[in-house]
Amino acid sequence: MNDLKFTTAQSYMDSIDVLEDLYYDIEQMYIDGVKAKRIAELLECDIQTVHQVLEDMGVCESTDSCDPYSTINS
Repeated sequence: MNDLKFTTAQSYMDSIDVLEDLYYDIEQMYIDGVKAKRIAELLECDIQTVHQVLEDMGVCESTDSCDPYSTINS
């Protein structure tokens, strides 16, 4: 049973690392001038995630690009 707790805790820590990496990648691409929709395409994540990170950074490209119903195909 202790092994299960360790595995669960390790999985939790691994998922935090993945999210930190994703946040960093989005931040760096945005700084490099890549638009939100393109970031989502390149990182193969949903546009809402990219917009959330940009919001957390205190930036937003425009009102339209932060629309949660905006899709890559729009």
